[in-house]
Amino acid sequence: MDDVRVRKRKIILRLTGITIGVYLTFRYLLPVVIPFLLGAALAVFLRKPYLWLCRRVKLPKSVAATLVTALLTALIGVVCFFLVREVIYQGGNLVQNIPGYVDTADTWVREFCEACERRFKLEDGEVFDWLNAQWNNGLAEIGSLIVSGLLNNSVALVGFTVKVGTGAVVVFLATVLFLMYWEYLGRAAASSPFREEIFKLKNKLLHAGGAYIKSQLIVMTLTALVCCIGLALLGNPYSILLGVGIGLLDALPLFGTGTVFIPWVIVEAVRGEWMQAVVLAVIYLITYFIREILETRIMGNSMGLNALESLAAIYVGLRLFGIIGVVLGPFGVITIRELYGFDENRGK
Repeated sequence: MDDVRVRKRKIILRLTGITIGVYLTFRYLLPVVIPFLLGAALAVFLRKPYLWLCRRVKLPKSVAATLVTALLTALIGVVCFFLVREVIYQGGNLVQNIPGYVDTADTWVREFCEACERRFKLEDGEVFDWLNAQWNNGLAEIGSLIVSGLLNNSVALVGFTVKVGTGAVVVFLATVLFLMYWEYLGRAAASSPFREEIFKLKNKLLHAGGAYIKSQLIVMTLTALVCCIGLALLGNPYSILLGVGIGLLDALPLFGTGTVFIPWVIVEAVRGEWMQAVVLAVIYLITYFIREILETRIMGNSMGLNALESLAAIYVGLRLFGIIGVVLGPFGVITIRELYGFDENRGK
């Protein structure tokens, strides 16, 4: 009985210590080292073309590393430029067309209110006037919040922009240096007295956490791409704006693409737009199977989190770390699980 109690206490202390360590690392250490982690990840991605330039083209290491990193940076910059430009353009069109959408919604709301007034024998205009007053009050509140938020956070926005620019430069330089000194770093890790622990822990975290992040990024990107193409084929003027938004929404547990597409299909079917409804349903099915198939293939059956675990992890991550907690929450749970398993196996 005493042995069972001692074992339970050890498990609780071990889990508590690992959880506190992961939290402190994410809170204080990760913001400092994340440019170097990104640089290391990019160096792994660019290692083959870098070695090809060094061995086949006989370029110096510094030149080859700078060249492949600059080409990748230019490619990412071009894609981001056109994507952001298109999102801003479509967002501007949406803002310009809002009055027309408001007029259409106003007509629907008036008809609904008139039906309610006839059904419950209320005075003409009573329901609509009440809804209209609530709508105007809500718009005034939102407007004041937006203005105050812009005024209060303008300086912080400038500081954030400077930090992002500085971080991008550090990531670029870190990628170049990781490519150049990869063999040296490998020899240093291999000669360390903790080399066995370093390699085992690295492999476990890369296998679990890396698979999670990789699967989410791939699925999110493919989902957004399918949505953009499908909506563009339908002639939707906001295809990229909606496609990117649906791709981001799909990463959240209990939401997914069905949150948007299922009501949309129903509305189009009720309107008699059967072709629109069928195409939207096909887009939804494609995105659904992309997540179901690719997520399992990339992560494996035992490495992922179920919907409840993901929801809890994302909620805790949001409360602790803000918007970045959407990623850090699930990754933190996986890290705690892998570290606990590693520590338990080492103690046997």
